[in-house]
Amino acid sequence: TIIQDDLRQKRRYRRAGAAILFLVDASGSLGVKKQMQTVKGVILELLKDAYHKRDQVGMVIFRRMSAELVLPMTSHVTEAEAALASVPTGGKTPLAHGLVYAKDYLTQIAADSPGMALYLVVVSDGKANVPLAEGGSAQDDVRQIATGLAQMPVERIVLDTEQGRTRFACAKELASALEATYHHIDDIRQRRALDHISAS
Repeated sequence: TIIQDDLRQKRRYRRAGAAILFLVDASGSLGVKKQMQTVKGVILELLKDAYHKRDQVGMVIFRRMSAELVLPMTSHVTEAEAALASVPTGGKTPLAHGLVYAKDYLTQIAADSPGMALYLVVVSDGKANVPLAEGGSAQDDVRQIATGLAQMPVERIVLDTEQGRTRFACAKELASALEATYHHIDDIRQRRALDHISAS
């Protein structure tokens, strides 16, 4: 006689992978080209390890008056290299626009791929100077959008690009509003800031 306890079923648990979105300040900030090269290098390194983990990496930049998706989510290094070869830089810092774009993009990924771990890596000095609407406050817009992003099931990281002796700590304020982990851009060069993403 076969009873319920005699039955066995093999179950396979598939790792859903991770979607890592870089939101990068490509405005005319001091040293932005050097910072961009650092970020591009990190993206390509993450992608080299992405195949077996089913991870994907993408990048949105913000500059002048808007945000732009320059690298749709991909797990292919060759696609990333081509897309990142000539990312435009210069202009004002529409950080709020970038955060809105990132929020909408990650919301869509969450809907399309339930169970996927989501990461948002913001690379900026936090000095927003373009409001969402004429006459508004750029910093108030940033705080409001960041507070909304903090409620999403997304692992958030801020990489502060501010340099020089006089610092305004705007990126630290952004990290606080996002409830994000904070690092300076120098940490990424020292291979510390994104270790827990690489190990995910």
